[in-house]
Amino acid sequence: QAFLNKYEFIKEIGRGGFSKVYQCKDKKFNNDFAVKVIDLRPLRLRENFDPARLRREVDIMSKLKHPRIIQFYEGFETEEQMMMVLEYCPGKELFDVILERKRFSERDAKPVFAQICSALFYLHSLNIIHRDVKPENVLVLNERNAEGDLSVKLLDFGLSKNAGAGSAAKTFVGTPCYLAPEVEYTSKGLGGTYGLPADCGSLGAVRDVM
Repeated sequence: QAFLNKYEFIKEIGRGGFSKVYQCKDKKFNNDFAVKVIDLRPLRLRENFDPARLRREVDIMSKLKHPRIIQFYEGFETEEQMMMVLEYCPGKELFDVILERKRFSERDAKPVFAQICSALFYLHSLNIIHRDVKPENVLVLNERNAEGDLSVKLLDFGLSKNAGAGSAAKTFVGTPCYLAPEVEYTSKGLGGTYGLPADCGSLGAVRDVM
């Protein structure tokens, strides 16, 4: 297939409910990348499966270029899989780092929080809502920045949505512990919509667990 003509798999570095992430190499230049491989087969069995929603992640990520957001390079799609070639950044999820540390000091937490804020400010300037801001979707890089602080990148745009031009979100999605109140409200069957500020509510929840 087209992906294997250009890249070779190295090793698995992560996994989700319907996806796996691998380290891979560009065969021509030998550069490292990550590739997110989504298995479409179990998803197609779902009654409400909509391939357009999966492609929305690719469409949104292809527009993004920010130092605090994982960079998307290209995508491939077959009958069985969707593959997203991404920037390769060795590191750990913020969730795992919090478990290891038990709690962050204000000195260590402040630059991490500021970097996530920077990523969200950029997204919101493009009218894009992430809708799943949580420690599992923040990658803490192995290398620290010039000031000696932890460096982080926001990832996983599977639930993201363009909230511009009157296209407010109304679907109940996200991770329960990190949902903004207005998102919770949509779960009660009472209607209502939410927008960019919902990410700020989730960001506050991330701050609290740090």
